[in-house]
Amino acid sequence: MIWMALLGCVTLHSTGSLADYSSEKERIRNAERSIRIATTDGWSDNTAERTLAIQNLGLLRSKEPDVIIGLQDLVTHPHPDIRRQSVWALGEIGRELAWNTQSQSVLHSLTNGLLSARSYLDAQYLLDAIIKIYTPHVHTTSEDLNLLRVLQQYLAKTEKPPTNFYLLEREIQSLPVLLELLGEHMTDSLDSLYTSNLALIRYLERNRSVLSTPQYREQIQMVLRKELELMTIKERSIQLLSLWTLATAAHHKLISEEVATILVEQVPLVDADVQPLLHMALWEMLEIQSVRTYFREFLTTSTDAEVQTVLGMLGRKVDLVQHLYNISVTGGTP
Repeated sequence: MIWMALLGCVTLHSTGSLADYSSEKERIRNAERSIRIATTDGWSDNTAERTLAIQNLGLLRSKEPDVIIGLQDLVTHPHPDIRRQSVWALGEIGRELAWNTQSQSVLHSLTNGLLSARSYLDAQYLLDAIIKIYTPHVHTTSEDLNLLRVLQQYLAKTEKPPTNFYLLEREIQSLPVLLELLGEHMTDSLDSLYTSNLALIRYLERNRSVLSTPQYREQIQMVLRKELELMTIKERSIQLLSLWTLATAAHHKLISEEVATILVEQVPLVDADVQPLLHMALWEMLEIQSVRTYFREFLTTSTDAEVQTVLGMLGRKVDLVQHLYNISVTGGTP
């Protein structure tokens, strides 16, 4: 027993000093010793020693193929300390990697680990490592789309993702990526479609000021066309979300008149229970002539009691006249 304790102390001390090196040769040698310890299952519990060796590998940031492959194999290890420290070490090494087949292989291991994460803490470690490996580089739309697919798969089966999930999601989102993903989900489940559209809407709201510049006009128009397509789906939750997006876009100075025209055209096409909401959205756009013209005609021809009730909630009759005919009223009103 004394012999075993002494051997353990000597081995642990040796592992703990592996990060001390004075040359590249020593650095490589220490990395080789550390990965050997990290990947060796002992006949007794050697978790502490293996974890310490993995931590040293993260500090060394060794890019040796054997080190990276060995750590990738530990990402799904049964022991939480070993797998989490392996994920952390891969993230640290990933800081030094160029974007190539090696770093892409590491990313693949981490995203697979995320989809099978055993706990909130495991997911947090995995997301942190993905951020370190992926975000320092410039990526194609296809690469961003692939990663966003994984994130949405993970989100669909977890009630409360770690906060760094949203940090990573924001880093890879763009209008082209979100529109492409939304298009893919048009034939999927309604839940997937709703989630994708909600992500698009959140992006629009978060970047409203930037997207109001002329260079984004074409992309915003693409969003509107996609939302119009969603309005044809006979599911109220999808219709309402798209309607909200269209109404919000009405305040986009570059395309407000286009949006107003689109919404007016949609009135006879949507379900009866959605029409009052569509009218309320249009009411927020009375500065546009086509909307005022629509409401003037509507008030004289409509017999829909429910819609009339909604309009009655929007203001007094003097306000309706003032708004619909664009009359500037001075002084008091009766």
